[in-house]
Amino acid sequence: MEGHSVNNPVQQAPVNPVQANKKPNQWIIVAIILALLILFGSIYILSQQQKENQVVCIQDVKQCPDGSYVSRQPPTCEFAKCR
Repeated sequence: MEGHSVNNPVQQAPVNPVQANKKPNQWIIVAIILALLILFGSIYILSQQQKENQVVCIQDVKQCPDGSYVSRQPPTCEFAKCR
């Protein structure tokens, strides 16, 4: 086996530490963005559901015999009872 060198190490391209750590950092950023989208999406959906269940009554008042006033109360928008 002439001409073959026994101590011929396999040559590898030099590893740049900045490039070696680039992929894990990208996955962390993607995971954070995804988590924020899920969080804000959930908040938006919950706020929309609360708006659908909300009852708004007319803002008028009724004077009671003792001179105090009562307003309409949700969900039926009936006047509250006088004291």
